Amino acid sequence: MIKDPENVPKHTALAPGNVAISGEVDQIDALKKVLDLKIPYLLEKNCNLSPGDVPESATMVSLVTGRTVSTEDLCKSESWAQNMECPARFSEALTQIVQNSELGKSESDGESVLIGDLLELGPHSTLQWPIEDTLKSIIDGDKVSYTSVLVRFAPALQSTLQALSRLHCLGCSVRIANINEHEGKLYKSLHNLPEYLVDLVVQKRYLCLEQR
Repeated sequence: MIKDPENVPKHTALAPGNVAISGEVDQIDALKKVLDLKIPYLLEKNCNLSPGDVPESATMVSLVTGRTVSTEDLCKSESWAQNMECPARFSEALTQIVQNSELGKSESDGESVLIGDLLELGPHSTLQWPIEDTLKSIIDGDKVSYTSVLVRFAPALQSTLQALSRLHCLGCSVRIANINEHEGKLYKSLHNLPEYLVDLVVQKRYLCLEQR
């Protein structure tokens, strides 16, 4: 029995059938006996990367509110505090992205473009199941494609190129040069540098330790 259910806060609503929780260990253990979790892991985020340069035309949906958020709001300390303390509404935010055609509104002609392709930039398609589960609960969600840049046990270069190829076949405009040459400068790659045999060096050090 859970003595005080109010003290078991929701941490992240990944999908309609998948909710991650955080709280006291005793409360979580008691809840675990009641629920049959599909993902038997408790995740704790303990760091945030510094934000990079984002084009002004990009639209962001907040996982805290499940709604669009402006650049001004993101720069406020309250926004960062809520991001660390409040439950993440992943499923609600994804629904907002897919169903709200205004997110794809063009500034030039003002026409709305429906979101039809989702690309995950993260470790090993972690959100694939929550995304697919959420799309099942959305009207016309089956018309939205999902692609992940990284796939577990697959070389990163191979999975990235496969993801870009898939997006290209779906009709998306893929320009790798825009990613590496965002400053407008053309850099020359050094393709003939000598290789550094990391594995061989590590192996020799390991053998030396074994002999000692």
